[in-house]
Amino acid sequence: MKFKPFTKKYDFSEKAPTSDFPAYFAQPLFNWFLEVADYANVLDKYNRYYLKQSFRNSLQITFHETVPEEFKDFFKYVYTDSDRTANYIALWLQNYTRQSQAIQLEHILRQGNSAYQVSLVKKDAGKYDTGVYDLVMRVPDEIKKSSADALKNNLLMEAWQLAYSRKPDDERVVTKCCNFLEGYLGKKYFPKDPKPQLKKFVHAFQNKPSMLKYLGDTIVNPKNALTDLLVNVSDIRGQHTEGNGRTPTHEEAIFVLHATIFIWNIDNGATR
Repeated sequence: MKFKPFTKKYDFSEKAPTSDFPAYFAQPLFNWFLEVADYANVLDKYNRYYLKQSFRNSLQITFHETVPEEFKDFFKYVYTDSDRTANYIALWLQNYTRQSQAIQLEHILRQGNSAYQVSLVKKDAGKYDTGVYDLVMRVPDEIKKSSADALKNNLLMEAWQLAYSRKPDDERVVTKCCNFLEGYLGKKYFPKDPKPQLKKFVHAFQNKPSMLKYLGDTIVNPKNALTDLLVNVSDIRGQHTEGNGRTPTHEEAIFVLHATIFIWNIDNGATR
């Protein structure tokens, strides 16, 4: 359905995404849960839909909760708590959802301005494959588009998924990004260095800025803008790996991720 709002009241483009599931989500999500479960053959039907006992047992063990047997009651139970709803959506996605159903759910979430989105976690999955989707935090399209080329690298894709999952692993995000930078910058600028280290690279760039080649390097002068970015990334990593290190904050992890992607983007511009 196409819709161009006539008044601001129904223009939700600038409204903050919601991590709750307001009432307008209920019927579309009920239909989606039912379709996926029916396709996965985890329901019995005797005038009404019921969870198969083995499936119900698995859910109860997984969530440490007792769930209703009749499907309508089960969905009402799931929908009474937004955190529970998100986790059951994730379970459906991680185990039973095929491509058309994933697309359907993403449409529901996007149109409803949800803070969550559907993510394909296996790049080469076919349209009938299951177990290849997950629920993650929504990222603006502009950011995803500008990051797309960099995310073809497996390390950066893993870091992205860890950063934007419902339970981010900030320490691993920082580690993977720094490992990527050490490998990438080491191969390009220090191919003979047997032990690539980010701090060592930073010192080399500070001492000899002319060695840096990136998109716009003749415009941005001096070249300390890029070096300062690397210093900040290196410092965040150092703070959580040395001695009495601390776990990086989510804000720091997101900064490291997007700084790494930015560095890759402008550096690759010089080699295309």
